[in-house]
Amino acid sequence: MAPYRWQGPEGITRVVTPPVTKPEWALAIANGKLWAWGKNAPGKFLVELSRSPKEVGAFSGVTDVAVLPDQCAIIADGKVWWWDRAATEATEVKGAEGVTSLHADDDALVAVGDGGKTWSIIVGNAMPGALDLKVRQTAFAAGLQAVLTVDGAIWMFGDAGRGQLGDGTAPAERVRKKSGFSQKATQLALGDGFVVALVEDGTIWTWGDPKGALGHGTNWPTDKARRPAQIVGLSGIVQVQAAGGSAYALDNKGNLWSWGDNSKGQLGHNDKARKPAPARIQSLSKVKWFQAGLNCVYCETE
Repeated sequence: MAPYRWQGPEGITRVVTPPVTKPEWALAIANGKLWAWGKNAPGKFLVELSRSPKEVGAFSGVTDVAVLPDQCAIIADGKVWWWDRAATEATEVKGAEGVTSLHADDDALVAVGDGGKTWSIIVGNAMPGALDLKVRQTAFAAGLQAVLTVDGAIWMFGDAGRGQLGDGTAPAERVRKKSGFSQKATQLALGDGFVVALVEDGTIWTWGDPKGALGHGTNWPTDKARRPAQIVGLSGIVQVQAAGGSAYALDNKGNLWSWGDNSKGQLGHNDKARKPAPARIQSLSKVKWFQAGLNCVYCETE
């Protein structure tokens, strides 16, 4: 469908929705405060939500938020707080110190801290315990955890049977292995069966399931799909994300591009036609940041 303007609190820097097909609620960070809206959100202290954003007054100094279908976690005042559907208040996660970002999937929650240290708060598909890697970013999708290290390498942990290793293989067994991507990545995104990597020169490389959102046009053969390939025509990219079978990229001119699955109109082109290659969302310009969820996208424009 086409993007529409949404009236929320000023100063929003992050919006998250649960990893489900039809999300009923959302959380956002604006000026260090946590905001929530929708219905059936986890936590008994969030039961009076509506379609309009409501400030969750129990928290201040909020810098990041991550959600699972029935659980939430935030960084507030430098501490990690967690709650589930039955909780009447948030619980501090002991031992997680110096945390700078949170990353979640439907059954895993990982915190990343200063110096690349990690904590698996909810294990699920995540590698248990601290990784022997200095982590910049991590992502989850369909039983797989991808880790981007501070030196730009990408590692895979879990089910990479759809070619996500990027070395030409599709192993049947679970892996704990460095990917075949040889360039220095600055961001990564993990979709359903595919990987998107942003490198220092602003170009995007993808690999994985040829039925996924690789962005190379139609009829991309399996032997090519299992090795990284640059998406031709995209440059100056500053942010990449993926969700389900869809992928998105923001360039340094404020243009937002999307490709892949569009069955719910989530690509923003006012149709539901699949896009095998990136297409610019014509109705948006001067985009400052965006956040992709399953079948939905939030963004801010100037």
